[in-house]
Amino acid sequence: MGRSALDGHGPRAPSPVVVTDGCARADSRTAPAQRVSGSVPNGRGHHLEAASTMQTKQTSASAKAKSRILLTPLGIIAIAALAVAGLVSWSSGSDEGDVAIGRAGPAGNAITLPDLRNGRILPGNLWPSACQLVDQRDVTAILPEAEQIQQQPGLLYLKSIKEFAADPEWNPNDRAEAGRCQYSMKLPGETYAATQLWVHIHAIADPDVIKRYYAAQVLGGAGTNQGDHGADYCVLAGLSEGTWLCRKGPVLFSVGGQTTVAFKGKPAPAPFVWRDDVNPLIVETVAARIR
Repeated sequence: MGRSALDGHGPRAPSPVVVTDGCARADSRTAPAQRVSGSVPNGRGHHLEAASTMQTKQTSASAKAKSRILLTPLGIIAIAALAVAGLVSWSSGSDEGDVAIGRAGPAGNAITLPDLRNGRILPGNLWPSACQLVDQRDVTAILPEAEQIQQQPGLLYLKSIKEFAADPEWNPNDRAEAGRCQYSMKLPGETYAATQLWVHIHAIADPDVIKRYYAAQVLGGAGTNQGDHGADYCVLAGLSEGTWLCRKGPVLFSVGGQTTVAFKGKPAPAPFVWRDDVNPLIVETVAARIR
């Protein structure tokens, strides 16, 4: 008798492919499934590709739904609140700076001046360079994180307009080739050398003449005593200025500067920070050179 497929000895029928959750697998009750590739029809005549397409559409619909939620008034308010919180966090972290202020420059050689007693006034062409009062080492001591330091001596004309009107001819006594000295430098946080420090010599004469002349100068300024810091006397050049006008013995001078950075423990950049914390160190440095 011939063997039938029902007695377990005949040829087996191909294992059916079962589709569950969009994935093809062999029925566990049959032999291992054949390799499936491409689209495989299930018992209802739908393809696996259709199931995949459906899943993609559901994901897209979910994303659109989330987008619509974000665009609702509550969603917009939530986004705005997050932005404000970030801004507050940023601004509160920038209230104080981190650039260091150092100390006065190291002791150096005093400038050499002749005897100026009996009302003598030193001609401008005999003045020492203002850069001898504050040199590059001093700048590094005052602002230890300064980089790209450049020194620039400056010419000063000493003749007043009244003197010029009386005698327009210039002579060497009427000018100081390096009566002022300016330094430019870059501090941390600056993209270029935006910080400047300067010292100007205004007059060199008999100390008694300097004292009287200084008093006359102060009457036209703020007259705010800043302490001596090694000098004989210092005041602000004006209420709205950060420049200090000082005298020490036979020399009348001023110091000042500006920057775009904030210093350690100090508020964001402001002229009074340089005026109150950096200028005293410059004055102390200059005064130590005048003996």
